[in-house]
Amino acid sequence: MLAEDLPLRLEELRAALESGDLRRACNAAHTIKGSVAVVGATAMKNTALDLENAGRQGHLREADARYAELCRQWRELRAYLEQERLL
Repeated sequence: MLAEDLPLRLEELRAALESGDLRRACNAAHTIKGSVAVVGATAMKNTALDLENAGRQGHLREADARYAELCRQWRELRAYLEQERLL
């Protein structure tokens, strides 16, 4: 489920950030935070929380930076899950 859903949420988040829609970005980050917390991806959860907080404070550049970090973390987690044959 995570492997199918998370890329869609990341795309939703990217589109929101590109359009400057911080409210939508915060909502997407909040959803991502919950999804990754369920599987124990604490670093991703914390990054999503940081992104959500940056968006709530109106800090688009910080939110963009956290988005890039979140994408990097997802690539690493996905590679690990594939390596372990969990995907």
